[in-house]
Amino acid sequence: MNRHLNELVSLLDNQLASYQSLIDLLNEEKTALLNLDLEKVQEVAKTKENAVLKIRLLLPALTESIKETGIILGLPEDPLPTLAELSAAAPQPWSARIRQAGLALARLKRAVARHNEANKSFVQESLQMTSDSIAILTGAVFRQQGGYKSNGQKSASGDYGPTRLSREV
Repeated sequence: MNRHLNELVSLLDNQLASYQSLIDLLNEEKTALLNLDLEKVQEVAKTKENAVLKIRLLLPALTESIKETGIILGLPEDPLPTLAELSAAAPQPWSARIRQAGLALARLKRAVARHNEANKSFVQESLQMTSDSIAILTGAVFRQQGGYKSNGQKSASGDYGPTRLSREV
């Protein structure tokens, strides 16, 4: 039993380290995005792919360890026991370590999701700003609502056409 619990705790520690590494990479990616350092963004993206792959490769071993440890602790195999259930059934000091690892893992997963969403939002906003700038520079800005024509007459709401920009204020 001790061997299975030690193996589970070791796998959980590896998973926690992998998620922490991913968070560090997401922070690095954010910095590169803010600095508009495209080479660094590409470099971090490759490293991030490897980190995610490592997490995915660790998952089957962790799942199997949870299943085996759960059986040894008298928990049902199906559905797979949660870390909270394993923690409640395990003796000390493993109980506390499994509980702490479970809480830390949940916290890290939420942090990864937040970082990833923030980076995604920044990329989308940057692309929209770039697209809008190109549209202004190429004269491809179109009216989508009613307004006034260049001769001062009110235009219908279905009147689409290039918008004339003036530098006068």
